[in-house]
Amino acid sequence: MLVATVLSACAGPDKATDQTSSTVDGNFFGGVATDEPRATLVGRDVLMAGGTAADAAVAIYFTLAVTYPSNASLGAGGACLVQDPDTDDTADTVRALEFLPGVAVGSASANPRRATAVPAAVRGMFALYSRYGRLEWGRLVAPAENLARFGHPISRALARDLSLAEGKLFDDREVRRIFGDTAGLPLVEGQILTQLDLAAVLAQVRIKGPGDFYGGDLARRVAAAATAAGGHLSISDLRAYVPRWTSTISAKIGNNLLHSTQAPLAGGITTLAIAGALNAGDRWLEADADERPHMVAEAGLRAFADRSLWLGLGLGLSAGLSAPYSGERMELAMASYDPARHIPAGQLSPAPEERLEVPAATSFTVVDSFGMAVSCVISMNNLFGTGRIGAGTGIIMAAAPSFDGRGPTPLGPVMLVNPNNGTIFFAAAAVGGAAAPTALATVIRESLIAERPLVDAVRVPRLHHGGAPDRVSIETGVSSDVRRSLERRGHKLVVVSEVGRVNAIHCPGGLPRDAASCSYVSDPRGFGMAVGGRF
Repeated sequence: MLVATVLSACAGPDKATDQTSSTVDGNFFGGVATDEPRATLVGRDVLMAGGTAADAAVAIYFTLAVTYPSNASLGAGGACLVQDPDTDDTADTVRALEFLPGVAVGSASANPRRATAVPAAVRGMFALYSRYGRLEWGRLVAPAENLARFGHPISRALARDLSLAEGKLFDDREVRRIFGDTAGLPLVEGQILTQLDLAAVLAQVRIKGPGDFYGGDLARRVAAAATAAGGHLSISDLRAYVPRWTSTISAKIGNNLLHSTQAPLAGGITTLAIAGALNAGDRWLEADADERPHMVAEAGLRAFADRSLWLGLGLGLSAGLSAPYSGERMELAMASYDPARHIPAGQLSPAPEERLEVPAATSFTVVDSFGMAVSCVISMNNLFGTGRIGAGTGIIMAAAPSFDGRGPTPLGPVMLVNPNNGTIFFAAAAVGGAAAPTALATVIRESLIAERPLVDAVRVPRLHHGGAPDRVSIETGVSSDVRRSLERRGHKLVVVSEVGRVNAIHCPGGLPRDAASCSYVSDPRGFGMAVGGRF
């Protein structure tokens, strides 16, 4: 019988509650944290069947493409970090897999308002599976196919997104047909969503793998449907797309390395910069309680200002810089830090640049009984991508990255790993646009530096300074004492409902040696679910 630890979870797939329960003796199966409850349960089932974290990640993605297509359709892309405890090279135990949704040739010029991205995640997931999978491919796609074919009650997460995007989204006839009721209104939480066209596509992916999706008859159907919806996607675009494995960037925390993805996925780099600035010389730990919020805001401001040095329009590194992150650069940036007052952003050199960064995306994190961890971010580059479904496919097409905020800039999962033996201690990812790195850095600060329990670290009210505009965004739960300490130092404050959302797994004793120490959390700011433990 399964007795699992569940944090920030749902009692049922659509009932948001907050539950915990203890583990019992038995075989450790791993843990999962996602933004959508059914995806979590599918990932758990794969782990319990003996699958690896990579197997679970593949099954989670395909499930999200059915249950959370506002952020993770078959048209999406993203990136994953993978920690492989069995690698022969302990210095290279963490690798990054990048499968960003690229621009379809001619799409922007044909219809700049509906520019379509080349679907990337199907091939990206197969790359992950090919290297680290254990179960049969079809077994990982089948749960999503069944949910699409037989229907499922809409989760609170998807219902919220449908209500947010209802206006222009429901201009599309296919969207109204699939996601609307008989009156043409968006389906609400608990109503049954059936996606037969999508089920048929998933059946082909299950049977034939990604080859047909990128180069066969299915590819022709997808390209034609996307073009008919105004996206101008060609089969050549699909055939040419290839994901890539890359090395990571890292920063030291204690005896371990905190890894993240390279540019253009700037979120993890900015996260490392903020966390590194606070951790250097125990700067944050040694500050008194009144100064700490100010220090956090100033570190964030400088991290986003430093980003202006190396981020070239969200597409790569600026010329002349050999590395996108270094602790030395952040230490130079923090040299201007004044514990008593805010330094205006315009006085920094370089000054931070304002960028509109779409908050729509989703993340998930998985660990398995073998000590492997996978943490991924998936994006459509806009909520519901282009807002158009390729007729006959059920696929919501992702929006092409652009210079006005649609792109991978905010994304970047992280992992804390011992470089000598490959032990994994922490894996997480965040979404929320520009605030995602701040949210992730907050959880890192509270769990890894202050050593608070993960569930408490995720619940800590957050504040965010993105550099431009020069103000601090604070969550409604931030105390009046913190507000006064910031205002007294010259900060302008704006109250927001949330600063990012994080899915995280923390094993203070390390995996695989001390599975009992692990905690699994899906951010209570959303409607996700985390589960892990023994059976």
